[in-house]
Amino acid sequence: MQNKEVHIFDICGTLYHSNTTYDFLLFYFKRNNGSKYRKYQFCFSLVSKVIWKLLTFLGYKKWIRNFLVSFIKNEPESMVTTEANEFVKLVLIHKEVAFVKNILLKTKNNPNMEIWFVSASIEPVVKAIAKHFDITNYVSTILAVNNHRFTGKMIEDLEGKKHVKLTQEGILKPNAKRVVYTDSKEDVALVQQSEKAYLVGQRKNETYWKDKVSSKTEIIFV
Repeated sequence: MQNKEVHIFDICGTLYHSNTTYDFLLFYFKRNNGSKYRKYQFCFSLVSKVIWKLLTFLGYKKWIRNFLVSFIKNEPESMVTTEANEFVKLVLIHKEVAFVKNILLKTKNNPNMEIWFVSASIEPVVKAIAKHFDITNYVSTILAVNNHRFTGKMIEDLEGKKHVKLTQEGILKPNAKRVVYTDSKEDVALVQQSEKAYLVGQRKNETYWKDKVSSKTEIIFV
């Protein structure tokens, strides 16, 4: 790994035009739990979005995320895993960001490069995406499980902490060559520690990135 160039791919908004956690849960409940589906669907109605925006402004963004993920409580781990694989095949295949996907496939075929999926999306979804692309390395938000059912709690939430997890995994070693692909300002710490960064849909924030990132990092807006 030390001799390889490491390519770090965000998923939501980068590889896919999707918030894969919430889109998956809508997909899952629609197919498996009509009552939860109707409740979850309401969470993304115009009225709810206004409430979420207000709560975010008041500093409750993390509470919102915890609440929306908690809907998975009591769902069987095996069924969620199976449905996550179906979600990738039936839904996400139509939401791919072609430019990023093409780079991913080219990188995958280069023996001198190593790919990591790094996402705050929930582990069943990220694992299914990694399986779809035959990628071994990934980190994600880990959900708690008890007696083969999800508890609705997160053991480890990667939102805003991807760089911390990759440091623990030994990926952010000094002098290692890294390329990051992301659409999120929350990944600024990863971008700061890379030689090159492809920023998806971030042209409008060009000033922000140039202020935050050293000139040693090559920034490419896509």
